[in-house]
Amino acid sequence: MDKGGIGQYKSKELGKCCEDGMRDNPMRFTCQRRARFISQGEACVKAFMDCCTYLAQLREQHWREGKLGLARSESHLGVTVGEGKDTPVNTWRMGAPV
Repeated sequence: MDKGGIGQYKSKELGKCCEDGMRDNPMRFTCQRRARFISQGEACVKAFMDCCTYLAQLREQHWREGKLGLARSESHLGVTVGEGKDTPVNTWRMGAPV
């Protein structure tokens, strides 16, 4: 799919199909599974799948970049998460006053 998104579809109906493909998916169903419920025809299924898979790829890319960015910042500091933290829980476990 082009980066045009909904705007690449001239008809209002196909634009709606694309928009439906980009809606939040709290059940984490795949695009293919969600597309099985579309009854507006093959063109709508194609528009839905184009937009749904494009957005899924973008989400995956942003997730990976976020994970890599976090890893780089931790390694840059030379410490691991939780190392050297003096939280009330940690000081309590060591018997030190809070």
